[in-house]
Amino acid sequence: MPYRPVSPAKRSLRGLRTASRPRLTALTLGASLLLAQGSFAADFMTGFNAYEAGDYAIAIQEFTPLAEQGDTTAQYNLALMYADGLGVPRDPAQAARWFTPVAEKGNSRAQFLLAGFYERGDGVPQNHDIATQWYNRAAEQGHMYAQYHLGGKYYAGRGIPRDYSAAAKWYRKAAELGHINAQFNLGVMYEKGQGVAQDYEQAHTWYAIAARQNFASAQTNLGLLYFNGQGVTRDYQKAYFWFSIAKANGAGSEALELVTDKLNLDEISEVQEQAREWRALNGN
Repeated sequence: MPYRPVSPAKRSLRGLRTASRPRLTALTLGASLLLAQGSFAADFMTGFNAYEAGDYAIAIQEFTPLAEQGDTTAQYNLALMYADGLGVPRDPAQAARWFTPVAEKGNSRAQFLLAGFYERGDGVPQNHDIATQWYNRAAEQGHMYAQYHLGGKYYAGRGIPRDYSAAAKWYRKAAELGHINAQFNLGVMYEKGQGVAQDYEQAHTWYAIAARQNFASAQTNLGLLYFNGQGVTRDYQKAYFWFSIAKANGAGSEALELVTDKLNLDEISEVQEQAREWRALNGN
């Protein structure tokens, strides 16, 4: 995958993980290679092979005329290289220029990345309306990261009117595709009744999905549901279990102190052993 979102900063207990702005990291053109065909294919392969060999200047030299002749694959790859400064100085204006025709032809990856340029005002005038339009077009095609970022824009009201219902809609779509932050955020929204009817059982469901993937904030919030008996039967041992795992991940220390005096030493010892086994199986 030629891009990924920035990991959001940790938030306090029960807090939402807000959508971060997309950025580009080390790029891979392999996914685009499948799109190269017809009369441009031979020249494209020359550029692609140069890229693979680390000869970015030659790759730029080969991709540029193809992009200018309207080859979508070359345009997309050229945009990626300008975005990360491979073979040329980083030039977000050129990146946005070449992402645009690809996005207009319906490529969801280009739409997502172009949205980020408009959201940041990176190489183009900052324009949240245009950013939202591109995120939405990518999201409607099932682009998970676009769905997550769109949810974040609606949740925070970042450049657009705040709309919790729309945020919950897009977080759900991203969550169902496996986006862990979206899963956690959807749990928060169900717990708080933001954009959806308050539903602790649904909050438990989404927290549990994220918690089992070692998401510390979800582990803490899941423990709090067990501690308070919200959406589940109150269970101090399960609360201790998730709090202790969250603590090992750098969260939940205060919550663990809350439940410690609710259990006797034998119960604590039993749960600690269960938590150790869980961490050993889940890489923690």
